[in-house]
Order: sequence, then structure tokens, then C-alpha cells
Amino acid sequence: MLKRAKDPSFQRYTNTLFSAFQNEDDASPQHLLSRLTRQEMNVLKLLSQGLANKEIAETLNTSTETVKRHCKNIYKKLAVSGRNEAVSLMSDHLTI
Repeated sequence: MLKRAKDPSFQRYTNTLFSAFQNEDDASPQHLLSRLTRQEMNVLKLLSQGLANKEIAETLNTSTETVKRHCKNIYKKLAVSGRNEAVSLMSDHLTI
């Protein structure tokens, strides 16, 4: 066991495991929402109003491709698969 504990790959593995368990609180909806940029929050608020990407782009004076990129980032940061889940998470844990 002592040899294994000194193995760098074993150290990385155990560090990854420990950090995963230590960061369980980081998965709270409030913490996830705090990871969003101001523009991503703006997009999420407009998504919650039922606006389409084109309407969001017009409202924020940006391109539809930029809105799509923001949406992709939002979904990744919130660990959701789409706009309905993102809006649900936001509306359950944030007053807009």
C-alpha cells in the first residue's frame, strides 16, 4: 500500500475523489447560478419569459449565434440538458 500511495497517478485519482466529495455543496442551485456571467443571467431571464433565441438576440442587441453559445454555456454550468430545466432550476431558486 505504501508504494501505491506514492504513485503520482494514484495521488491524482485520490485527489479527484476527495475534491468531488468536498465540493458536494458546490452543486447547490444557488452556487450553480452564481457561476453564470451577467450576460448568461440576462439570457436565462429572457428564456424564462418564453422568448426564442432570435427574440433574445434582438433584445440584447447581439447575434442568434451568440445567444446559442450563451445557452450552451448556461446548460453546461447548471448541469441541465435544456432550456426548460434551466428555467425550472432558476425559478425554483431565484426571484427575478
